[in-house]
Amino acid sequence: MSEREHEGPGKRTRNVSIQPELDNFVNQLVEAGDFANYSEVVRTALREMRRREEERNLFLKSHGHLSIGIKQALSEQFSALDPQSARRKA
Repeated sequence: MSEREHEGPGKRTRNVSIQPELDNFVNQLVEAGDFANYSEVVRTALREMRRREEERNLFLKSHGHLSIGIKQALSEQFSALDPQSARRKA
């Protein structure tokens, strides 16, 4: 996948190996008009992977905070929530 005509400021050309079934899939997307070219398919897929990874990291971070809260609650290492105090911190 080398499309040097799309190389420009902030862009780099990379050569990648791809399995035939994925190559056929990408070609079908381009031929159907869903994407302008092979590179556009790859860029879109990478952006989607990055979005999913960010969501996953946010979930894991939230899950970690929740786990700590549950452990504290189960071991009674917590204090009652003071709504006024919570509003001042927000």
